[in-house]
Amino acid sequence: MRHRLSLLGVLLAGASSLWACGDDTTSTGGGGSGGGQEGGAGGGEGGSPPGQTVKVLNWNLHNFFDTTEDTTNTEDDSISQAEYSEKLGAIVDILAELDPDVMVFQEVENEAILVDIEEGLGQSYPGKFILQGNDPRGVDIAAMSRIQFDDVVSHLSETFTVEGGTDEFAWTRDLVEYHFTAGNQPVVLLGVHYKAKGPPDNPEKRLAEAQRTRAIADALVEQDSTRGILVLGDFNDLPGSPPLLAVIGSDPAYTPIADEIPSTDRWTFNFKGGLELIDHQIANPIMADLFIAGSATIRHGADVDIASDHAPLMATYRVE
Repeated sequence: MRHRLSLLGVLLAGASSLWACGDDTTSTGGGGSGGGQEGGAGGGEGGSPPGQTVKVLNWNLHNFFDTTEDTTNTEDDSISQAEYSEKLGAIVDILAELDPDVMVFQEVENEAILVDIEEGLGQSYPGKFILQGNDPRGVDIAAMSRIQFDDVVSHLSETFTVEGGTDEFAWTRDLVEYHFTAGNQPVVLLGVHYKAKGPPDNPEKRLAEAQRTRAIADALVEQDSTRGILVLGDFNDLPGSPPLLAVIGSDPAYTPIADEIPSTDRWTFNFKGGLELIDHQIANPIMADLFIAGSATIRHGADVDIASDHAPLMATYRVE
């Protein structure tokens, strides 16, 4: 059973870490297909009309802290005003150029940063959410969207095992479902940020997160076979790795959208001179059919290096 609460009520009750802008209602409850917390941004006139394109971007913004030290976190989490302004300006300029409709970010500290991005872009994003996750640094998965979300579902409280294993894992950060309707098409974005390679590394945990992601995606499609599913974010692993293969799966196989990008540009992270693709968009068959061939892009450049140590990945989908 769901219970609708005002945002103020959630904050005063201390019952949720959910922050929402552009809407005055949130909900907490059973957590949809995977448990956890839910929040809805309200549907209606924020939807995309039929026959339109939807540009979806994911980007790890690399420890995007504000200028205030938060003593609840485990390490220094503030930057100078000059550093903040430079980073924000670079991010805003790149987003203004790419002009995505829906953005899923990793490593954002708080709602105020999303508001600053929105103000910098000079546009209104009625779907704007950040949920506090498990990262001890206090940087979380967040989203901004021109299309209002019908639901936002956190899986923060889950535990799970790798297939065939007995050790229980929790999400390194979270998995967040962003539900919206584009045209007549229901879409669910699964925003992820898996365990980094260290130190110390834990490839079994990263694989468990990926396997659980695919199980959530399969459950969402079982509930509604018309859903387009897009798993996107920082996987902290490469094409062909066990976590990527677990999300791609089989029967049906999902499609890695970045595969169409020329190999010289198909990277999002420079690790000691090695150019690696560790940020991905992986589409279920419905979403893959909506993908506009040739639209996938990874933005590189000196300005991206100012904004983050990751490059943004964006692709366009046509909805009916």
